[in-house]
Amino acid sequence: MDKASKYFRLIGIIIFIVILFKIDIKGASQIIKDINLEYFSFALVLVIPIFFISALRWFYFLRLLNINYPFLSALLVNQTSQFISFVSPGKIGELIKIWYLKNDIDAPFAKGFMSVIIPRLIDAIVLIIFFILGLTIISLHKRIIIISGVVVISVFVLSLLKKSGLLNRQKVLGENKTFVNNIEYFINEFHQILNIKLIFFFIITLLQYLCIFCSCYYIAESISLYITFTNVMFVVSLGNILSFLPFSIAGLGTRDATYIYILSQIGKSNEEAIIFSNLVFVSFYLFGGIVGLVSYLIKPIAFNNSVTLNLKSK
Repeated sequence: MDKASKYFRLIGIIIFIVILFKIDIKGASQIIKDINLEYFSFALVLVIPIFFISALRWFYFLRLLNINYPFLSALLVNQTSQFISFVSPGKIGELIKIWYLKNDIDAPFAKGFMSVIIPRLIDAIVLIIFFILGLTIISLHKRIIIISGVVVISVFVLSLLKKSGLLNRQKVLGENKTFVNNIEYFINEFHQILNIKLIFFFIITLLQYLCIFCSCYYIAESISLYITFTNVMFVVSLGNILSFLPFSIAGLGTRDATYIYILSQIGKSNEEAIIFSNLVFVSFYLFGGIVGLVSYLIKPIAFNNSVTLNLKSK
């Protein structure tokens, strides 16, 4: 692993520090002082059912894979994964679910892996759909500016990934070809869940994100940001998409830069955008991380079984 790979996760932190030097601290402090606690408290209350919906979604997907896992365990493990994702880049903390499934019920690695990866892919698809819907309601001029920005970011990210070697298949996999050799097994398992029942999973996903957007809307209202629900849906979707990148811990830096860039196109100040971004961070990531830590203390993981990269392992 070269230096670019070692310091990859610091990029988000560096972006965040640069932003802090660019904003008016006094102006940002005044926005915090004037926060409407009633609206913000309501936004926090809305976060709680989101935790349950997220756990229900994973629980239902496990049933699609014929994995019988108690809902309470699914709830605790789902929140624990949020805690680990809070301190790890690109939400890779979700992978801890595989170990829980292996240790608790000796679930096959392939199905545990699918229970993490497939929902993430569906998340990305849903967020892209919401992002595209958001694009349709803004002017052509602003649409061009935003799309140009997204393209520039994408090129920048791909360049970093290429330089770090993360796009190099041989470098990433090394001499271990087990994962690649068993990819056909993974695909066959995926084909088995491609049925009408998957539609309900999409519905749960849509409900989850609508609740997230509602909570974020009230966060915006709490600081008198005065943006529409569609605007919230638009900016939060793009911010969440970028939070999947491996150089951002809990979306730090990437989310802030995204909010500043998008909201500036509709006349909002950098200070308003950064406060909105950080309140979203507090509501979902910090609060979720604390709940996740409690969940971990209730149900800690014991590494009693070895988990290998063999997708056919039982």
